[in-house]
Amino acid sequence: NDDLKVAKCMNSGCTASTAITTVDSTGVLGTFTSIAIDSNGFPVISYYDNSNSDLKVAKCMNSGCTTGTTISTVDSTGDVGTYSAIAVDSNNFPVIGYYDNTNDDLKVAKCMNSGCTVNTTLTAIDTDLPSFFLSATFTSIAIDSNGLPVLSYYDLPNEDVNVAKCANSGCTTGTTINIVDSTGDVGWYTSLALDSNDYPIISYFDDTNDDLKV
Repeated sequence: NDDLKVAKCMNSGCTASTAITTVDSTGVLGTFTSIAIDSNGFPVISYYDNSNSDLKVAKCMNSGCTTGTTISTVDSTGDVGTYSAIAVDSNNFPVIGYYDNTNDDLKVAKCMNSGCTVNTTLTAIDTDLPSFFLSATFTSIAIDSNGLPVLSYYDLPNEDVNVAKCANSGCTTGTTINIVDSTGDVGWYTSLALDSNDYPIISYFDDTNDDLKV
């Protein structure tokens, strides 16, 4: 049906009474989804609106997104929103990493409320990517103990896995970009988490050797 849907399981294995809800059905949408749970236990979801080439966020008002969900368009300038990755900070405000296909940039959206409905800051954090189809892909994001975002992503033109460490909560200045692995074609399907020291751990696919790497 070309819709965004949510499945809320009622046990740990999703073996009984799973509730299926259509969250957004306006046009063709719901690809490149990412989900986080806020401190109230409510989901917040980033996704790509294929019909309008926009980044959108759905903020649920209960654990299963069955009623009162707020749908917001976060970025609509050009073709934006693929490969989105979302996290929530200590205020339950979402921070989203995503790809700007029009400008070949990695961007971050820092929301100023829980539903991304007001004053969202949009920042291109890696613009040193050659013009190439899908330059910064397979994004993953985490928020460290100081409230600073850390992102991993695949730099397709250089076939590297990169990490961006933001110096403020919106990644508006002082972001550091580091190449983590550049041996062969590496960095597909990145997934990032932070340990108790705020040190990133990144899993990814090594396409040259067909290996899973950390």
